Amino acid sequence: MSVVSFLQDLIRIDTTPGREEQGILRAAEEMRHLEFDDVVIDGHGNLIGRIGPAGAKTLVVDGHIDTVPVYTLDAWQHDPFGADIVDGYLFGRGSVDMKAAIAAFIYGGGELRRRGGELGGCVLLVVSIAEEMREGATLAESFAGRLADWCIIGEPTGLSIAHAQRGRARIEVEVRGRSVHAAASSSGINAVELMAEIIRRARELRGPSHPSLGGRDINLIDIRSEPYPSISTIPDYCVARFDVRFLPGESRESLLEVMQSLLPAGGRGRVRVMPASFTTYTGAHYELEDMALSWETPASHELVQKARAAAGAELGIYPFCTNGSYFAGERGIPTIGYGPGAAVQAHAVDEAVPVAEVEQAVDGYSSIFAAVLGRR
Repeated sequence: MSVVSFLQDLIRIDTTPGREEQGILRAAEEMRHLEFDDVVIDGHGNLIGRIGPAGAKTLVVDGHIDTVPVYTLDAWQHDPFGADIVDGYLFGRGSVDMKAAIAAFIYGGGELRRRGGELGGCVLLVVSIAEEMREGATLAESFAGRLADWCIIGEPTGLSIAHAQRGRARIEVEVRGRSVHAAASSSGINAVELMAEIIRRARELRGPSHPSLGGRDINLIDIRSEPYPSISTIPDYCVARFDVRFLPGESRESLLEVMQSLLPAGGRGRVRVMPASFTTYTGAHYELEDMALSWETPASHELVQKARAAAGAELGIYPFCTNGSYFAGERGIPTIGYGPGAAVQAHAVDEAVPVAEVEQAVDGYSSIFAAVLGRR
């Protein structure tokens, strides 16, 4: 079987959150076929394959197999689970985000295995679940107490080396006013108008900037007021939710302080990081804050330099959040990203990856693994 045929198999399996098990089993089967040194599906539902000696220096390579659902099916020109190849592109949900990388790094691991020789460490190739629900949540359990020296995230980079990523937080703001009859509005406090002022301030706020990642973004994603529908009543309650993209150096506490500063003087309000709540295919239930940390590995870092030289790759960044928020953001492990496909294709209608990039990524991964670990 080729890497492309394997990728087609993965795309034909529905692995939306909570339904990843069959995809995990198929990936484990391919790891065994390629004679990995160890293949384990752990109790948290993640697949970990090892190449090289256990207990040595460790390079973790992660790709999440869960995908977002297929929205607006009638807008797709290609079957999202058909894995059709047309004009050099392989179409399907998850082709870019991020089954192409999974197929490529598993085959890259197989290529490394075939080259023989004793590696100066081991590669742990991880096929993880539930990233679309909350980045790194299940990995935090799979890797608790487990040492790792470097990490590669396989999210799409167009085969450049990503060395940084903004963080993400879903923040809720509530305000309360005072309801009165709309004919006597001057004696009430309109909670929606209070929220409109908060939204205006959020749009005008000038935050920190980063030379590669740009600035902090605060974007309104939904809003609701009560009573709704209103019958000639000034609303006394309004809640809005914001997607906040933040930079290295910013924290949960600093972001909440920023959002608190947007509340109108004298207004009754509350700010909090929203919860993420989900259940995985193993039956495990998660309740945690919906926040993923930013991270950056300096362009001068040895990992970045070795990976760029091995793959012949340009330097780049991630425009969205990844499981690097756990490995780099929470654990402080030097981390890069490398994967086939264009980031703009993630979650898109008629999502597609260039077949040539998938095949090139196999050699890219294998070369990076060898460059980082070396041989004894």
